[in-house]
Amino acid sequence: ATASQQTAALSGRLDAVQKTLDETTATTRALDRAAAAVSVLDALRSAILGGRPFAAELEAARAVLGAGAGPLDPFAAAATAGYAPPAVLARRLEEAARTSGATSEAPAQTGGSMVDRLLSSAETLVRVRPAETAPTGQTQTVLEQAVAAVRASNFDAAVAALTTLPPEVRAKLAPVTAEIVARRDAANAALALYKQALAAISGKLP
Repeated sequence: ATASQQTAALSGRLDAVQKTLDETTATTRALDRAAAAVSVLDALRSAILGGRPFAAELEAARAVLGAGAGPLDPFAAAATAGYAPPAVLARRLEEAARTSGATSEAPAQTGGSMVDRLLSSAETLVRVRPAETAPTGQTQTVLEQAVAAVRASNFDAAVAALTTLPPEVRAKLAPVTAEIVARRDAANAALALYKQALAAISGKLP
């Protein structure tokens, strides 16, 4: 082979090596970004689930993901204060149901004298709940199931139960229901992005 042919062959090999190096560098950078995304999104979801402010975690996710963090934008308004933890949301749901007349009042205390108990029974008979606000057994059961689901952090089950309530009851519970839905959706959005980052790492590993 002539010198020019040898030079051309060497140049071709060098180009191939450079291409491999460039591809390796790009893959390494992508892996680094994906690993950073996994860490940041795990911290973000933990903050959301823990009822803590998540402004710092959200900003970190935006820095790592760029435009890919778009699914988190609807929850930015809640980042400074964070979402209430399950126990607090369950209590709010109970209170909202009680004050709206969607659940029955707690039974009267059984202590006291016979006269006190008779008076209490008489007051209960006289105090009649308006028909349009009287809770049905089914409504009360559904609300109890929803409260239990929220307390157990099963927000999908809670929302599914709440959607089966009569329209007038859903309207009265709309504010606390919106809190429950927002918290669920924020955690789900962070989880979906977390899974995408994990998949990106898996797809780039040999």
